[in-house]
This record gives sequence, C-alpha cells and structure tokens, in this order.
Amino acid sequence: MVLTTQVLNDVIPESYLIYVQATEVAVVGFFAIQTISKISYRLSISYSVQTAKSIRSLIRVTGAIIVIAVVISYLTQDPVIAASISTVSGLVIGFAAQNLIGNMIAGIYLAMTRPFRIGDRIKVFTGEGSVSDIGLLYTRLLLDNGDEMLVSNSSMVTANITLRKNEKEEDQKQ
Repeated sequence: MVLTTQVLNDVIPESYLIYVQATEVAVVGFFAIQTISKISYRLSISYSVQTAKSIRSLIRVTGAIIVIAVVISYLTQDPVIAASISTVSGLVIGFAAQNLIGNMIAGIYLAMTRPFRIGDRIKVFTGEGSVSDIGLLYTRLLLDNGDEMLVSNSSMVTANITLRKNEKEEDQKQ
C-alpha cells in the first residue's frame, strides 16, 4: 500500500486515495481467502469430499466477513466501529448458523470418539443399515431396502443407537 500511495499520490487526490487503498485491501484479502480455502480443501479432501467442501465454504465466509470488517475499519479510520461491526456480524452469523455449527462440532466429536465406524450396522430412529460415511455435517446410512438415510450428526450424538456388531462380524467371516 505504501508503493501504491507513493505512485498514485500525484495522480489521484488524497481524499480519494483511501478508496483505492481500501480496494487494494479487498483484492489482496480475496486472493488470500482463495489461497487458504484451496489449501484447506486439498488437505481435507483425503478425509471426505463433503467435509472438504464444508471447510472450504466456512473459510470463505469467515474470511469475507474479516475482509469486510477491515475495509470498513479502514474507510472509517475508527477501530471501534470495526469492532462493533465484527461483533454484530459474528452474532448474526452465529445465530443463523447455530444448527450448522452444532452439526460440525458433533461431527468432530463422532470422528474423535468413534462410537461406530464406516461399515458398522446400526439402528437409529426408524432406520437400520450400514454406515457408509461419517461426514462433518451428516452421517450416511445405507438402509437394508437400498435407500440412503442422512442423519444430522447432532442427532446422532443425542439419539439412542443400536450397534449390531454380531451381524457385521458374520458378514466379515463370510
């Protein structure tokens, strides 16, 4: 930004130079967000495609909010306004994404505690079948009738689950 200020100071009036600098911050922020989201996607794709996409989206939304707050702070030259906008934005997004965040935390909990694994036969709610994927937001069950059931991870954490280990062991022996 120092170089931009020195080069454009003779061409653009000083009162308009702040808008050029704010645009520069936004463009650099955009490319930084894209780079970070691509790196995180590549690192998490080995776990699950759905998880990788969720993480990439979360990084993009969070990064956009941060860049917008920085640009507004830069334009107003008042850090209190930027902190206020960031706080209100965080509250709004937090309330709006409450279920999504709860499912993500539950997905991480399921990945760490592993009460069941991919391939296990479980009964949850009205469905019984084989676990085909444990993602960041949902757990996929392949039901006995061939249908696929998506169960939110927050529901999986709070629901009573019957784990059918004997049937799995018999299937593996055959």
